[in-house]
Amino acid sequence: MGTMGRVMMVIGTALIGVFFVATLVLSSWNSQYWAFDKQTRDSAKVGDTFSNSLAKNVAPVETWRDIEILRAWSGGAQFLGMGLLLFGIGIQLASILGMLAAQAKFMTEELGPDIKLAQEHKRSA
Repeated sequence: MGTMGRVMMVIGTALIGVFFVATLVLSSWNSQYWAFDKQTRDSAKVGDTFSNSLAKNVAPVETWRDIEILRAWSGGAQFLGMGLLLFGIGIQLASILGMLAAQAKFMTEELGPDIKLAQEHKRSA
């Protein structure tokens, strides 16, 4: 079967899987971000993360800008992964059709006049 189709399917599946996990991380960041009060969220400088000193026993939370960047990338990357997966499936199906056509041609050449007699007998019946 087509190697290109397999590669596309693997890449598409990998993109979907990686950005599915990224979406899970995003939901964790989002819930941690909104756990702080507005004053704490607004006092963070651009590029800073909320440190553990602000929230004890909680992992550092990214700023809203980082959350929005990941949210923007995850949807498009998952869509791209799905497109690559479907494209790979289409290539695989096309290669299967090509192999079937080659086998039909080979069988027709091998059987030669016998297949023509069988077709004529079928029509006359």
